[in-house]
Amino acid sequence: MSQQRSSIQVILIDMDNTLADFEKSAKEKYESKGFIWPDRTDFEFSDDTNLRPIITAKGFFENLDPIPGAIDAVKEMESLGFVVFFCTSPLTQYLHCVPEKYTWIERHFGKEWVKRIIVAKDKTMVIGDYLIDDKPNPEKGVLTPVWKHILFHQEYNKSLNRQRITDWCDWKKIIFQEEEEEESEYWDKLSESIKYENYSVDTRCSCSPGQKAWCICYSGR
Repeated sequence: MSQQRSSIQVILIDMDNTLADFEKSAKEKYESKGFIWPDRTDFEFSDDTNLRPIITAKGFFENLDPIPGAIDAVKEMESLGFVVFFCTSPLTQYLHCVPEKYTWIERHFGKEWVKRIIVAKDKTMVIGDYLIDDKPNPEKGVLTPVWKHILFHQEYNKSLNRQRITDWCDWKKIIFQEEEEEESEYWDKLSESIKYENYSVDTRCSCSPGQKAWCICYSGR
């Protein structure tokens, strides 16, 4: 499949533990205070009173390291014609979290990209074609999401049997595979919908298998 966009596709990308290495920084700061970092088998942290002051402190979100390959992957998406937005869920204690997310994007992508930030506790309210997110169940919300969730791999979601990006260098393989599958499904459904009583598809036409159902090569029965 050509890697040139024939139509607009919107990719929503989560920030923490997808673009920015929340886990690494939180673990380092937690252990520097003499605490033992818990095994992350769940996405949600338990009510850890030792962790909360760390992640709500001034400077925590602003100074997260990018996950390797993330910055280049986003810029490559844009160069290939995808429309990219950052879709991030803030802490309820948002005083430093929200403005520092804006600072982080500006620092790593530039000022123009700040306009691409969507802050939303419930991501089902946001429109897009794909959501790349480490959260196992972002589809749980008020609405049925219109986007397809692609999991970004982390230790706490590795047991889930989901389409996932394990390394940012693999993003194209996953996204274009999804597009091809969706295109095939679209043509299959369209083929079923146009089986008119007096017409059948001419099996001799030269159209591709997927497009054959929608070409003008019909023959009367």
